[in-house]
Amino acid sequence: MAVSYEAPLDTIVARWKHGGVPLEKPGFYDHPAFVRAEQAQPDYLNTYARYVRDRTYSEGYLARSEALIQATATQLSREVIADGRTNLCVTASKVLSKLLERENVWNYIVVGAFSASVRVDGQWHTHSFYPFDVRPVDAAHAWVVAPPFTIVDLTLRQQRYPGPGAAPLPDRLLTTYTFGAEVAARDVCAPALLLGLRQKGFTDDEVLDRAFSSFKRFSTVFPPEVMQTASATLKYIPTRIIAPEGNLEHLSGLTINGASPEVLYQRFRGRIR
Repeated sequence: MAVSYEAPLDTIVARWKHGGVPLEKPGFYDHPAFVRAEQAQPDYLNTYARYVRDRTYSEGYLARSEALIQATATQLSREVIADGRTNLCVTASKVLSKLLERENVWNYIVVGAFSASVRVDGQWHTHSFYPFDVRPVDAAHAWVVAPPFTIVDLTLRQQRYPGPGAAPLPDRLLTTYTFGAEVAARDVCAPALLLGLRQKGFTDDEVLDRAFSSFKRFSTVFPPEVMQTASATLKYIPTRIIAPEGNLEHLSGLTINGASPEVLYQRFRGRIR
């Protein structure tokens, strides 16, 4: 059932159908046949993201999902704020993803670089979170893609900003419109790492091709996206796709404001429908 995430979508779907993967509901990356393929091909989850992003949706589905996503994001964002911890991006994204799947909303989770250029007291300040550093980085930032929304980010204010960096940022970001951007080594490599690569003879223009070729390939399919407001420019650069392991009720280790995903779902369900 092996197939590249760069293949035409109909080729990917045909391989899944031949392998017995059911495509009717979100979350089929947990199906045994899909899991076996992923074990043999580590980037196989990218095919699921391709499907969610590029498949055709009815107008009725998009209208229903937009309302559900907005309502769920509002409720979960309040819990994230009440929790008070920083660096909750992966946990919050996994919980949101599973809450949406329970409501049959297609989505996937992206991990990658994030930069916020914000205007504070008439001055512009840029704060960047890098996925590639001299030491391994588990996740610089994480967010959810859930059509019709290209970015659903519940934790952009929970990143560790120096000084007043988070002041102009909203508690959550849901957008259906972003514009594309180029990606350079300085966008994804921490300054110390980039300096070390330069000392080894790499030029900035060849760093991605020589040292991060798999990311460069990934970025052609999942390119950077930029969201701009009067007081901030936010740049999201995907580096990989992740997914929660197990169903909503099996994610008790992921807590927000002291509550498990299943408890949160029971708390929210009457408010999001």
